[in-house]
Amino acid sequence: MLKFSKKTQYAMVALLHLKHCANEGQETARSISQRYDFPEEYLGKVLQKMAKAGLLESVRGADGGYRLAVPYHELSVGSVVDAIGERPTTAIGGDEKSPCSAAERHAQCADECTCYVQGALEDVQTKVMEFLETLPLSEVLAESPVTA
Repeated sequence: MLKFSKKTQYAMVALLHLKHCANEGQETARSISQRYDFPEEYLGKVLQKMAKAGLLESVRGADGGYRLAVPYHELSVGSVVDAIGERPTTAIGGDEKSPCSAAERHAQCADECTCYVQGALEDVQTKVMEFLETLPLSEVLAESPVTA
């Protein structure tokens, strides 16, 4: 089972919320955090990361806030994960790195089997991320009850 970080979960909720508010202008980190009972400072950092990655547009000023920078249907789960910078972990192996690099694998490892499994899990993680890059967020959150 994949486990996404809290930041990634907050990002997905915020994107879905902004999708529903698209015709109303922008939303502030405060309004979104109050709506979903998220820590405002934490959500603000998440929104800033998504703006830096080009998923959101940040509008400054008294009537400022955030709005989608790209159409919602063009967002992928992978683009959100990349923007936040925290890859999902798996139930087996987590996101721990192998104690040796691929070039050194088996030469320095005390347990060749453990090293081999860790390398295989890293390959799975890479393939999962490749898949997430092609997985539309709108497909994953198609039947969402979230409304503005």
